[in-house]
Amino acid sequence: MFTTSDLASFHTIIKQKYFILISNCHDITIRSVLTGHEWIIISDYGSDTCHILHRHSRTHPFHHQRGTYQSLEEALHYIENHDRYFAIKKQEKVSRRVINSNRTP
Repeated sequence: MFTTSDLASFHTIIKQKYFILISNCHDITIRSVLTGHEWIIISDYGSDTCHILHRHSRTHPFHHQRGTYQSLEEALHYIENHDRYFAIKKQEKVSRRVINSNRTP
């Protein structure tokens, strides 16, 4: 279960990068400003560990993101790294498209 202190520090850390859709002591749902991906961080009852569900858009179903995370901070670290990686890959794809469109046949 997430404590009030966990939630307060979480809100402070993520407010620039994520929209908070739901936040309570059992789960937190956020949407990335950078990628638009949605995440649910689910607290394991009676433990500090948590699990992550993820989807790429509102029309996609959630899927379990592998692993158990030992803390809310560890889960957030995973999410931030995933978003950063996804944003870089997306930018590379756009750059390739621009380069290919500028080539003459």
